[in-house]
Amino acid sequence: MTWVLGWPLEIDWAIEYSKKRNLCEEGTEDIESLYHAAGFDITRRLGVPADVVPVLACWDDDDLKAIYALCIDKKAKSAATARKRISKLPPRRVAFRLGKILGIKEAPKWYEYDGGRPYDSDYSDSDSSEEEDSAKTVAEPATPTKKSHSDSASATDHCDQTPDAVAEGAYDPDVTPRMHTLEIVDFVDKAVQVTILAFVHKRH
Repeated sequence: MTWVLGWPLEIDWAIEYSKKRNLCEEGTEDIESLYHAAGFDITRRLGVPADVVPVLACWDDDDLKAIYALCIDKKAKSAATARKRISKLPPRRVAFRLGKILGIKEAPKWYEYDGGRPYDSDYSDSDSSEEEDSAKTVAEPATPTKKSHSDSASATDHCDQTPDAVAEGAYDPDVTPRMHTLEIVDFVDKAVQVTILAFVHKRH
């Protein structure tokens, strides 16, 4: 079983984000267009390749969501046993930037991965071995917290409202930033498409 530590790109929030930042033509109400535009814009604003913080389809209880993945544990049997691997975390500044863009008020939590793998992934089963890297792993709380955000905040407010303490325990301060030329590939590992379909079916 694979578990992903990260934050979700909620559909309603993404739609408002796209409209506030005028990412689509004025008057556009197409959910898929607005959602994709938000995802592309957020990845662009992070300033790193999409594979540094991949977006993966994961389960949040009974809801399938697109999750910005900060860390992946491929051997944990539950969220309670999932572990962070310091060597696999993104640069601290990137994680903080993502939290600010999303307007996050809670620490990231573990989600059950729906399948597939990150883009250009070099993860293997040994990469997430708890025994191999036990000295460098940090246990997550057994009961993860849920995130919340204000849909009424402007795009600028989303970037400014999150305190640094939001993600304090999740990142390695010594990780060397991996800055490359930004190349936005197909946005997600089917996460956006699957999430939108789940959202549409739920509304009907």
